[in-house]
Amino acid sequence: MLRICNMKFLLFILPPIFFATIIQAQQGGIIFYTNPPSCEMSIDTMKVYPRKHYILDSGHYELKVSKEYYLTETFDIDIISDSSQVFRVSLEQDPMYIQYLDDLSNYKRKKFARIGLPILFSTGVSILYFIGNRKNYNALDELKFDVLGAKTAYETNVFSDEYDQLKADFDRLKGDYDKKVNYTNTFKIGGAVLIAGGVFFIVKGIIKSSKDERPSYNAELSRLSILPYYNFDLKNTGINIAVNF
Repeated sequence: MLRICNMKFLLFILPPIFFATIIQAQQGGIIFYTNPPSCEMSIDTMKVYPRKHYILDSGHYELKVSKEYYLTETFDIDIISDSSQVFRVSLEQDPMYIQYLDDLSNYKRKKFARIGLPILFSTGVSILYFIGNRKNYNALDELKFDVLGAKTAYETNVFSDEYDQLKADFDRLKGDYDKKVNYTNTFKIGGAVLIAGGVFFIVKGIIKSSKDERPSYNAELSRLSILPYYNFDLKNTGINIAVNF
């Protein structure tokens, strides 16, 4: 009786183990490594991730690897029973994206040359203009007091033996004061002209830059393949446009 029970138990437990062994033998493992690391991947309709180990039924699969700003690649892979394999993928950066970065850099350099440089020039001139004016006015105030003092000195000593010397000192100081006034006026006019010129170039640069089209990157356009063709029968030419998935 015990032997019969053991036989029934074996008949009950052995078939699942047998079939599980067969199923396991019909499966294989695979792990993916991608460059760049954070790619979007799918095997047929199943989404997979890099650096993770997957157990799949043996057979033929289609692997799709994509990432923004990179060219999408599609591979045919075979899962081999009772084995594990490593699949490495390196995506190529989209040439249109590389061109976009180059165009964007040129666009920014041109914009800086048209607007940024005039702003820096005008700002620098304005700072120097303000500092220079302060110095000139301070010097004028000092000379003005000296001139007034010299004038008072020679006018109150008309009959003094030092009158001629005091009058000469006044004339010298008055001449220095007049020169400083002329220099200050010239400095003010020159600075105002330079600042106005900078503002003019800023406005001009803004107007020109507004007409420049900012470069853009079209991911959908990068998927198109445009190939020329020639029809020998009709003797005409044209282009073929294909979409790369």
